[in-house]
Amino acid sequence: MQKDIKLNNVKGVLIFLVVFAHLLGVSKSGLENMIEIIYSFHMPAFIFLNGYFSKRPSIKKVINLILLYVIFQTFYCVYRYYAGNFSVIQFTYGSPHTHLWYIVSLGSWYALAIILKKINVRKILQAALLILLLGLSFYSRFYADQIIDFIKIYYSNMHTQTLSILRTFVFLPFFLAGFYCSKDIMNKIYSSLDKFKFKLFFTLSVSVLVFIILDEYNDKFDQLFFGFLGYQKFHIENLSYTGIVLFHYSLAMLGIYLILNAVDASKSKLTQWGENSLAIFLFHMIFVFPLFNHNSWLNEQNPDTRLIICFTMALGITYLFGSRAFNRIVKYIIYPMRYLEIIYARLLNQTDRNDEYKKRHIV
Repeated sequence: MQKDIKLNNVKGVLIFLVVFAHLLGVSKSGLENMIEIIYSFHMPAFIFLNGYFSKRPSIKKVINLILLYVIFQTFYCVYRYYAGNFSVIQFTYGSPHTHLWYIVSLGSWYALAIILKKINVRKILQAALLILLLGLSFYSRFYADQIIDFIKIYYSNMHTQTLSILRTFVFLPFFLAGFYCSKDIMNKIYSSLDKFKFKLFFTLSVSVLVFIILDEYNDKFDQLFFGFLGYQKFHIENLSYTGIVLFHYSLAMLGIYLILNAVDASKSKLTQWGENSLAIFLFHMIFVFPLFNHNSWLNEQNPDTRLIICFTMALGITYLFGSRAFNRIVKYIIYPMRYLEIIYARLLNQTDRNDEYKKRHIV
């Protein structure tokens, strides 16, 4: 139970960082390094935890994610028109709105987890599939632009963000790492930095080092960490593709390691945010999208002031959508399969009642 609380606390920190990073992205001048540090590990960490909690994947979860995507993609198509982001309402389902890429990719990863579970007894086949997938993931960005250009010959609307295809490959290793991470391994991660001074020292040291590295190449690494752009967008002279991608993956795994150690296991508001992270994730852009067209007041502030404003707004948004009251209201929207099961059970019950009624009144 203690470890469940701890992981919920980690999810609580991560979902706050998701909201915070999106707000910072509205007016990021002077805050690029802060955004890059957050993006370097916060989604990989979320994906790792989703893999860890996917030991029992099911078709029901995949269907729930498909329904979620259709519902919220439709909602944001309309909402962004009224928010001023689009001049017309267009119902597009091939290009996920900003954050909804994660729902699409998660559905793909869950489907893959089902396959991996099915072939679990065939170790050689499973190992071959994993090696193939990891190879595709690692080199996906190297060949992405050429593959997309080829597909465009037949489908002109194709790009690296179509149905989150590139991100699905790029971030797949973190899902697999979580999927194959046992409780024993997780316990060893928890206990490896068991003293506060070690946690503080490692976290601060890594943060300073990463900040220095990112400051050197701050016009490139944001393109790298987003995960949806091909190699041409983050190519750095005198640095190889292999070295850059290894840096990305290593930095993300280091960030995951540190946050798992830094967050404690005591129950707090973070626990509630972690439990309700899906609602926060799906709804927080309601406040962010309008800012893209009405951010002049934010741009007028200096970076330090904008940092404080965005941090305060992120706290408020996370607190609102992470509340139990809000989640009671939207529980059937964010878990549509649950609602469909209730409807099906009631219809089945009504059918049984009708059959029983007919039997009793047969003359």
